[in-house]
Amino acid sequence: MKNTSSIHHIIHRVSCSDAGEYVCSAKNMLTNGEGALSKLVLIVRCPPCPSPDTLKVTNITALLHCDVTLQFFAQNFFDEHNKTVFAWYKQNLSLQNDKKYIISSYGLKSNLIVRNITYSDYGQYRVTVGNSFGQCAHYYELQDNAPQQSTEPFTASTLFRVAVGISSFTVLVIIMELFFWIYTRRKQTQ
Repeated sequence: MKNTSSIHHIIHRVSCSDAGEYVCSAKNMLTNGEGALSKLVLIVRCPPCPSPDTLKVTNITALLHCDVTLQFFAQNFFDEHNKTVFAWYKQNLSLQNDKKYIISSYGLKSNLIVRNITYSDYGQYRVTVGNSFGQCAHYYELQDNAPQQSTEPFTASTLFRVAVGISSFTVLVIIMELFFWIYTRRKQTQ
């Protein structure tokens, strides 16, 4: 822009993603190549929401008798200091720091460590994050990492499949023996 002492930038329909630091720089012939720099921080007050990376993680696997960490990152938002509150739940029961659960939250991040996993620890976990403008929740499903064994009951159809398999194998062995017998008879006659 030529011959102007001010510049305007208008953001229509401001959303939470518009929040951040904006930089304006300017130079002219009188500054000998050095420019002026001005920074502007745009604060958009929004309720929290999960970061895009957090949204990708919903199923967590863990082995019995091991520890597992569930991590939640909120998308960058601005709020008053100490107004952001995290809470963790197993099914619908509120979790607190103790020997089983270690909860740590700082800034936009909250961790839940579940210690010494037992079968009763598998299931749904929920973290909520709230501020003075609203709240959101994110769900995790903690699953057993052990190989799954077949739980199919022994039914008539299973018995039929086994019988067909054994019969097919038996027929194959008989055919192979027949070919071997024919082969050895021909060798003897020559």
